[in-house]
Amino acid sequence: MAAEKDSNSYQNEAVESMLEEISHMDEAVRAQMGHMMETMLLSCSFNGQTCTPWDFHRFSNWRYGNCYTFNSGWNGSSLLNSRNPGSDYGLSLALFLQTNEYMLALTETVGLKVILHDQNEIPFPEDDGMIVSAGAHTQIIAQRLEVERAPLPVKPGCRAEQDNSSNYYSQVIPGLRYQEKTCWRSCLQKEIVRRCGCQSGYYPGPGVGVCQHRDPDDSNCTDTVQLQYRSGELQCDCLPACHETSFKAVASNALWPTGHAWDLIKAKLEVYFPYLKDRNMTVGWARENFAKVEVFYPALNFEKVTQSQAYYELDLLSDIGGVLGFWIGLSVASLLELVELILLFFVALVSSRKKTLVNKVKDEERT
Repeated sequence: MAAEKDSNSYQNEAVESMLEEISHMDEAVRAQMGHMMETMLLSCSFNGQTCTPWDFHRFSNWRYGNCYTFNSGWNGSSLLNSRNPGSDYGLSLALFLQTNEYMLALTETVGLKVILHDQNEIPFPEDDGMIVSAGAHTQIIAQRLEVERAPLPVKPGCRAEQDNSSNYYSQVIPGLRYQEKTCWRSCLQKEIVRRCGCQSGYYPGPGVGVCQHRDPDDSNCTDTVQLQYRSGELQCDCLPACHETSFKAVASNALWPTGHAWDLIKAKLEVYFPYLKDRNMTVGWARENFAKVEVFYPALNFEKVTQSQAYYELDLLSDIGGVLGFWIGLSVASLLELVELILLFFVALVSSRKKTLVNKVKDEERT
């Protein structure tokens, strides 16, 4: 166990050092170091129409490097719509994974991370999404889910889409709506900058110097802030978004490619990537380097969840009035019954005395 712990600690330190080195590089250099869509995309279609690498928007992620969003709508690009259900009208991709370019210290798996998200939100592949395995044809069936939350005083409250203040991620992609996750990340980055005088290379920041992992002061400071962040000690005031769009997804897969399909793909590869002709491109090699993904709606409907206040102040006043009216009415009825009881008692008493007097008079007459 000790040897395993030491090995894991050494591996984590190596990963931290490598990620730190990458974070110091210029964005253009980092982009060139990662996988490029131009050399990955074998085929692409959406709604029955061919798509190209230029239909994907690249953004950088601290763990996965180059990530690509299809139909992002970012930077003023037009949005594509699918008006029919079924796999023929969704997104279909065949991708070359280029496993020979993997950084072995950063990954232990071969495949893709696929996230379905709204165009106005930035994805977090380190936290969300599903893994698509190499050597498989994966179908992802999606359903749109919209959540409308009520603001305070309804607990826990929510934050409006327009309230995107102090969000460092809006510097990366302008026009993003408020997300609870970007708020938490920005809050963490702010605290690191305030207390350590540098910024984490994992998240967007104000542009100050990146904290040095090998510097004991920087390392101890950032570790302390990270520990407080994980334990919930940082006061970030990050509420859920009042309007949030997400997607429910169910995935299934099958082995791909088959021998016949690989013969067709292989001929295409040799045209687009001549340097692969010298490799022994067997079906086994293909199943370690290729993946096919289809994403589509099974039906053109969506689910909407609305949070609303169940009990309003007017309802409280109405209920108080009703209860008071009930008890006041009950009290008046009880008072009238008491008066009636007293009157009956008085009438009975007077009647009893009259009867006694009459009997006495009769007895005197007899004597």
